[in-house]
Amino acid sequence: MGALKAELPVPLREEPEGTYRIGTSRVTLDVMLEFYLLGNSAEDIVSAFSSLHLSDVHAIIAFYLINKKEVDEYLEKGRKKAESNQLAIEDLSPKHGIRQKLEQRMRAMQANQSIH
Repeated sequence: MGALKAELPVPLREEPEGTYRIGTSRVTLDVMLEFYLLGNSAEDIVSAFSSLHLSDVHAIIAFYLINKKEVDEYLEKGRKKAESNQLAIEDLSPKHGIRQKLEQRMRAMQANQSIH
């Protein structure tokens, strides 16, 4: 038997910049690893995301385990960015008084419908 090739390609592509997707799918590294870190098996992940291939999921898990520190830093950076974006959105659209306004509109609509 000949020598075995020990190095496998990692099925990751950066699209758009700073966002890593698995294989040819639209599933992001963040989402796939979130499922894995919640205790899901590679088979569970493929069942949840039909566009993923089992071999790609295993390769990503291996890549994560080998590069845990760097990938965890990437994931933390993404979490901080998402949190910052959420706060910015909340600043632009405050929640205070929205429920009351919606209830007033509903009452007005109901009153308007009962007139007709």
